[in-house]
Amino acid sequence: MDRRGFLSTLLATPLLLRGGERKASAQVQQRWLVLQESPVAGFQFHEGERVWHQLQVGELLELRREPDNRFDELAIAIHFGPHRIGYVPRSENEAAACLLDQGAVMQARIAELRRSSNPWRRVQVELLLLASTRG
Repeated sequence: MDRRGFLSTLLATPLLLRGGERKASAQVQQRWLVLQESPVAGFQFHEGERVWHQLQVGELLELRREPDNRFDELAIAIHFGPHRIGYVPRSENEAAACLLDQGAVMQARIAELRRSSNPWRRVQVELLLLASTRG
C-alpha cells in the first residue's frame, strides 16, 4: 500500500485514531508508527540554534498545530520543551495536519542531527502516530 492509500485508510478510521471509544473484550495495544521523516523547516529563524547543544537523537518533540498561522494554515510547529525549533515543511505537512485536526495523537522524534551550514540539513525528525490495535 502506498503512503496516500495508507493515510486514506487512517483518515477513514476515526475509531482507530481516537484509540477506541467502545469497550472491547480484546486487549488494546498501542504503538507508535512512523508516518514520515522530514527536515525541520525554519530551524535558523526560531530557537533551534539556541538549544542545539541540548538536542539528542531519539529525543521526543511536541507537535503543535497552528491553524491561524498567517503563512500556512496547515502549519505544524515543532517544540523542544518551551522552545519552538521550527516547523514541519509546508510541502510535507498536509497529512499530519489533517490527522492532528481529527484528534490523532502524534509527536516527533529526532532521527538525525548534523553540523551543517545548510539549516535544512541540521535536524531530521520522524513524525510518529499513536495507533491502537486490538490484540
